[in-house]
Amino acid sequence: MKLSKVDVDHEVIALIESQKMALEEQYANPVVSWNKDGTPRSWFNDDVWDFNQYNEEQHSTPSLYRITWNKYKHNPSLLNDLKRRVLLIMGEDTDDLNIERIVITKKSICAQAGQVEKILRTFIDTNIHNMAVFSHPVIFEMLKDKIVDAKLGSQTIEGMLTAFSMLEYANPHLPENEQLIFDFDRNKLAASLSNGSSKGATPVVIPEVYSTALNRLIYTIEDAHQNIKTLADTREYAKVKSITEFEAYKEKKYITGICFMTLMAFSGMRISEVVRLHRNSYFTINALGIEIPVLKSATIKLEGGNERQDIWCCAPICRTAIELLKLLWETERDDSNDILTLPVYSFLSNGKISKILKSRVLTTAGVTGLTLIASN
Repeated sequence: MKLSKVDVDHEVIALIESQKMALEEQYANPVVSWNKDGTPRSWFNDDVWDFNQYNEEQHSTPSLYRITWNKYKHNPSLLNDLKRRVLLIMGEDTDDLNIERIVITKKSICAQAGQVEKILRTFIDTNIHNMAVFSHPVIFEMLKDKIVDAKLGSQTIEGMLTAFSMLEYANPHLPENEQLIFDFDRNKLAASLSNGSSKGATPVVIPEVYSTALNRLIYTIEDAHQNIKTLADTREYAKVKSITEFEAYKEKKYITGICFMTLMAFSGMRISEVVRLHRNSYFTINALGIEIPVLKSATIKLEGGNERQDIWCCAPICRTAIELLKLLWETERDDSNDILTLPVYSFLSNGKISKILKSRVLTTAGVTGLTLIASN
């Protein structure tokens, strides 16, 4: 599954590993609301933000224009990040905000911020420090589990999901790596969570044919990794197997294709994303005591042409696939560490290697070709 489009260097990995953002320094204690005479009404660090300056003509209950933060019930950094986003959404000094053609009032923001504040209390003992990580499928599953544990009705959950979605309105004011992006059908998800089930708790039935295909990938990867000493040199492999060097080269390309298929099958990555992997792409992170294997991939933003880092949840077999991609051609490619290059040879009519050519950089077309070989 794909992790939401976020920068590894500044968010999910750094955040989950307790490298806190210095929110207290960045947003020391600014004024968040003002009286009509221009004097401060509420400050960032206050336990209660009061926006009743917008309530004078509405004559609503004053509490509807206040947000109570209950700071002692929260992970401080996570709460401060929520407050930062709410402050950005409050925006201009007017009661009606037109955000992407959606009109939202200060009273509505206060109500929805309060709903998010309540559920975030359940994360007080976690090392999650930035709201952006809730875009991550694994962390979002944790959020869904917290909602299920609260045993709420579907309408209440709908309101809570709407409240979380509201936080996306802060995205235009944040760097891309800190943006919060959700992708769910609110009503369907609310119905599911109110019935005590979430995506992570629902058994997944894998068709036997799919299970067989995945098992074939795992078997091939593990077998090749165990026999890497034999496979590492194409000429020696040909001798051991009593085949031509051309046939040995084709078999190694087949295994290479299996490696890429494995990385895609167990992470959800596309070919265009797999071709940005490197030899250190696999590592694990710890979230709430759970060790999660992930892949790190550099990608290019279409709109700016700038490189960024994405991460993807995967399975432990991906570690073996990455290692195999490195070891399989390590002594034969121009750059021994570059897993996205493939040595190229010219062959004689008898199948022997006649010349070593410059290693080829694997593009999406090259990886596609390898996966087609592996599919046969």
